[in-house]
Amino acid sequence: METSGSNFLYKYKGVLMMLTIIKITKHFNDSNILSVDQDGFRTNHSCETALHEIISKMNEIQYASVR
Repeated sequence: METSGSNFLYKYKGVLMMLTIIKITKHFNDSNILSVDQDGFRTNHSCETALHEIISKMNEIQYASVR
């Protein structure tokens, strides 16, 4: 059974998407494009990481104003 181009893309779109994401992420990291504060699109940096950083900074500010 022969598959047409559109069937091939539909069948393997998840694999193609992951390969594209991997290549783009590698390019961002290799080219130092993203800021150190950028949490999305970076390995080991999630929304949870960003939220933790924000809460920590807020606590530092609050603690400093109490002194």
